[in-house]
Amino acid sequence: MVQPTPWQSDETRDDRSARQDRAGSGAVVPAKAILAALRGYWGYVWAAVGSLVTLVLLFQPWLTAAGADGKVSTNAFGRMEITTRFLNVWSRSAPPGARITGFWALLACAAIVIALFAIVVNLRLRIEALNRLATLATLVAALFVVFTVLYINSKGPELKAMVGRKTDLGGQIGSLMNWAFGNGKLVVPGIGQVAYTSATLTPWALLAGVTSLGSAVAAVTQWVRNRSGNLFRLPLRINVVTSKPSAESEDAD
Repeated sequence: MVQPTPWQSDETRDDRSARQDRAGSGAVVPAKAILAALRGYWGYVWAAVGSLVTLVLLFQPWLTAAGADGKVSTNAFGRMEITTRFLNVWSRSAPPGARITGFWALLACAAIVIALFAIVVNLRLRIEALNRLATLATLVAALFVVFTVLYINSKGPELKAMVGRKTDLGGQIGSLMNWAFGNGKLVVPGIGQVAYTSATLTPWALLAGVTSLGSAVAAVTQWVRNRSGNLFRLPLRINVVTSKPSAESEDAD
């Protein structure tokens, strides 16, 4: 086995240190490049993150209602999940179904997709027209999300009626059978006390409104800052100019 000479060992150490330095600099350069690419663009990045969160929240339950006949929930697009005991299956008329359209949610979804596309593409191109498109799209998306929250909240009575109890003969028989099999209480006037709750918005709906408004604020703030340029920036250096006394004034003294 050949033993390395002292000069060879020194060269080996130098090669190892050089490789380590190159590896460390290679890890630092991408981070610096990313920070340089995002300079003046952080507002749009946070707007994209908030818009993506809002897009996911659109598919979560937004409104829930519970009644004697079960529970029902719906998302922003009007897709409902219902759990029922069929108390009104022998009733003369079935409970009315809630009519919920996903029109506003679809418009909000389209605006969010446009905003995300403009922000991602403009990370590379940095075109002012795409900045305006991203800002406008986030504003429109926030407006549509707020409209969706108000619209879904207005459908609370319809959701509540879907799981309510009918008072005709078929509804009374269903309630009696439900009590006989131990699935509920027998409704007798003046006996017992029952608590009722109306349909309520879920935290997902409120969070979607907050994230959409936050995205719009971030995008508008970044756009205004980019448009203003150095208008609101203070100079880093303050030059103090002092006048030197002239030679004539020194002679007079």
